[in-house]
Amino acid sequence: DILAEEEGLDILWNTLRVTLPERLFDTAYALACDVAAADLRADEYELRLLEEMRYEFTIDRLLAAAIETAARARHRTLCPGFRPGIAHIPTPEYPAFAHIRR
Repeated sequence: DILAEEEGLDILWNTLRVTLPERLFDTAYALACDVAAADLRADEYELRLLEEMRYEFTIDRLLAAAIETAARARHRTLCPGFRPGIAHIPTPEYPAFAHIRR
């Protein structure tokens, strides 16, 4: 595993810079933000990795903010804690899901 090595992140960033066209740096950042937002929370390690990715790919602050906001919006649900495909017990806060049978 490349990240387990002492210089693993440097190797990763160098490999990505050489392999990925510069015009796709923001796309790679957007994909990374989607992965971080998928579970509706980002831990400290994920946030640090995204910060380093912004620096390594020289992603503009405003562009990064727009990408991050879009990722959060795409993964936001109507009811906090509601995940499609998982059986949910209706509660007074979320009676709209009482009709869903899984």
